Amino acid sequence: MVNLGQLLSFNISTLWHRSARKTASRALNSLDYSDIAFQLATTDNLKRLLPSLLSQSALQDQCSAELPYYDSLFILTPLAGHKYHVHAPALLPPNPQLMNYFESLRIRTPGHSNSQRIDQVGAHNIVFFPLQNRESHEEAYLVVVFKGPIPRDNHAANLLRPLRNALQKGLQAHQKHQQQIDQAVQQEREAQAADLHDSIAQILSYLKMRAYTLNSACLELEDPTFRKLSKDIEQQIGFAHRLTREIISSSRVTYEETHLSSAIENTMNEFEQLSGIVFELDNRAKEPLETVSHPNEVLFIVREALCNLVRHSHASHTRIVITHRADVGVSITVEDNGIGIRPNPARKDSFGLRIMEERARKLGAKLQIETRQQGGTRVCLRLPRKN
Repeated sequence: MVNLGQLLSFNISTLWHRSARKTASRALNSLDYSDIAFQLATTDNLKRLLPSLLSQSALQDQCSAELPYYDSLFILTPLAGHKYHVHAPALLPPNPQLMNYFESLRIRTPGHSNSQRIDQVGAHNIVFFPLQNRESHEEAYLVVVFKGPIPRDNHAANLLRPLRNALQKGLQAHQKHQQQIDQAVQQEREAQAADLHDSIAQILSYLKMRAYTLNSACLELEDPTFRKLSKDIEQQIGFAHRLTREIISSSRVTYEETHLSSAIENTMNEFEQLSGIVFELDNRAKEPLETVSHPNEVLFIVREALCNLVRHSHASHTRIVITHRADVGVSITVEDNGIGIRPNPARKDSFGLRIMEERARKLGAKLQIETRQQGGTRVCLRLPRKN
């Protein structure tokens, strides 16, 4: 005998799901996948764009209506240090357990697999859809989280295929665009360094030799004024020549090392050989350091800090300390036992500190330069905490 209450309940439930699927289909059609790929290809801020794309109501409505037990969507993009940057929807605070799990994932062997994989974290079932970059073989992922069983028959894969294609196409174009920008910047730096070397550096090199000859000749004069003047000219030309060579060297610096840790250590060794200063490196954050954004810019700031230190500090000992705290981020501190820094040391014609501040601002980092209580100077770069 048919239970009328169950029959009515079944029919109402069926009608509700059909109505929801029709709404989802309309939501599906309202997504402009071509525009999603275009936005990704042309953005200069992937970290801001991806959360907003994931938060689109049309996308969330579609997933909620079509996928039973749907919980949330994420996108993972590769970072330096074989980790992922986790992009979560901007709608609600992401689940801390899921965020910790995603942030602990390591990038697998390039080209390891082009198929989806499944994992489980607590009560959540997770499906990873690869968004493979064919040129670099680095994999990003579109991740779907369910608070229950995963739908059968590849329903989630089929439903999200247009979005996956758009994300893959957009991310590939974005990476290619960023590589072109980096190459153009590096080529411009090298061209400027070459021009500087072939013009100003060569003139200064000639003047340095002539100033040495002039000073040697003046040593034989009785008048101390000429001896003092010629010595000063020789020293100033020597300083200008060394400064120019350092600028040329910095312009040709390329971040070729696999790890930022080794790049900082090599830079420290380079300055130790050029000076009589003893350097010490205390790196307590090797792994977090490899995940920072724009490692080239970080290396330039450290390099400029060491350059200023060798030039002006009169120090005999320098220490670089790299630390990490989950609530603060990565900090790089350079401190010495020299003469310290004046309260307002930057002259109008001094660009070093201003360039360091501009680089830090671009990174969203904080740069603090101060005199140590024990004597000497402390330069602290606090890189932003990874969201």
